[in-house]
Amino acid sequence: MKKLLFIPVALLLSTTYAQGTAPDQTAVPVQAQSAPAPFTPPPVVPQVHIVVGGFKCASYSCNGDQLADALTNALMQTGRFAIYERAQLAAGMQEGMIQGADAGSQVVGADVMVSGLVTSFGEDASSGSACLFGICMGSKEQRVTATLRIFDIKSSRIIGTTQVEGKSSGTSGSLNFAGLSLGGSKNSGMDKAVAAMLNDAVQKLSATIPANYYH
Repeated sequence: MKKLLFIPVALLLSTTYAQGTAPDQTAVPVQAQSAPAPFTPPPVVPQVHIVVGGFKCASYSCNGDQLADALTNALMQTGRFAIYERAQLAAGMQEGMIQGADAGSQVVGADVMVSGLVTSFGEDASSGSACLFGICMGSKEQRVTATLRIFDIKSSRIIGTTQVEGKSSGTSGSLNFAGLSLGGSKNSGMDKAVAAMLNDAVQKLSATIPANYYH
């Protein structure tokens, strides 16, 4: 009788052990990978193909090449202008004179050229100056004004003109003793005036150049 009871108990224990140690055969579902999103090219922004020509200065303190380079950089940062190198302008225009105006525009690669005449640069307008015990303080206004001309390179036709200006106020101080000025400091603010003029130039060029030159 004891042998008969031992056999079912042994079978039960072996079955329980087998169920506890058997590996889990439950299938794990594989997540389907989503397809990559289709490539969407960025929108094409119409641009004016332009080259910045020379700047003539009526003031000896003005540097036309530096202003032309500064305007080139300012126009490039907007993303609305495709800028061409000024160094190619002379060669392109010379080729155009030999083979025709259209040949010159093909060499340069631009459709529009802008040139400038700086009529005032760093002119001070004193205001509110006062002296006390030989110490003089006052405020000065720095101004940069220029006339911009916009040309169609193929036809050399003027397609627009605009006046641009930049102003900046600064302070100045000096020590006067017995009619002599002993030192002093000035804050001309010319860099701010030039920056304001360039910003004005970008805005007005964008508004003045006809829409058919954007492509």
